[in-house]
Amino acid sequence: MMILKTNRLKLAALILIAVSGATASAYDTFACVRDLLPVTEAASFQVHRKGFEKPFMLSERFMAFPSISNDVVTGFFIYSADHAHHYDSVQNPDGSLTPLAALRRTNPNTLYQLVAQPDGLETVTLKYMPGYGQGESVKSGPVILGSSVLPVVGSFMSRTNAPLKVIYHNPMGLDEEVLKQWVYDHSTRRPANVQQLELDHQILHLATKTELDDKTLWAPLKRELELRKAWIQSHNLDEETFREFSRIKETSCK
Repeated sequence: MMILKTNRLKLAALILIAVSGATASAYDTFACVRDLLPVTEAASFQVHRKGFEKPFMLSERFMAFPSISNDVVTGFFIYSADHAHHYDSVQNPDGSLTPLAALRRTNPNTLYQLVAQPDGLETVTLKYMPGYGQGESVKSGPVILGSSVLPVVGSFMSRTNAPLKVIYHNPMGLDEEVLKQWVYDHSTRRPANVQQLELDHQILHLATKTELDDKTLWAPLKRELELRKAWIQSHNLDEETFREFSRIKETSCK
């Protein structure tokens, strides 16, 4: 009975996707991806992206994608419902630009706060600690393979063939004690205890050195929508997730 019910849910999800594909031009892509993020979270660790990593919300109005090249953060795509921006540099006090790829910690404890005004009004802030989280075991949280239990006879785990290597580990929302502990554990020269360690906060303004055309600017967001839809097609949905997906399909993903 469980198998039949699950198969019906999956079939219904496929029908919804097929219908939505016919009206893709009507999509509010930003709102659709935003609402799909929590119900397709497992896709974050199962899908290989090229040139950028999984998105995260900066606020209700803004979403960010780290852009990656040769295991280095090279910039951030930032989206709102109507605008797309790509920042690849930070502005120095003298007006010159430093590429984000060249940004290094000025000491082992530097936590950068990267600020921008994508739409000219609201200020958004990304936190970035170069090197944070890199080189961790594949058993650690951000690197571990995503999985989903398929409710079939002899339930099994569906996993990708290789772990995703995460370059940008988002410090937003983390308690500073967590970051201090990470710095302490990964430093060769450190104080007697982690309580004596202070993070060096530096505020930098994001800037754009290389302008991108509209197609390139919107590509990560549009690609993410396709990835999330493909994930739904290839995975069984539990009843609660299916209900939420149905609601999204009737609202933001119309």
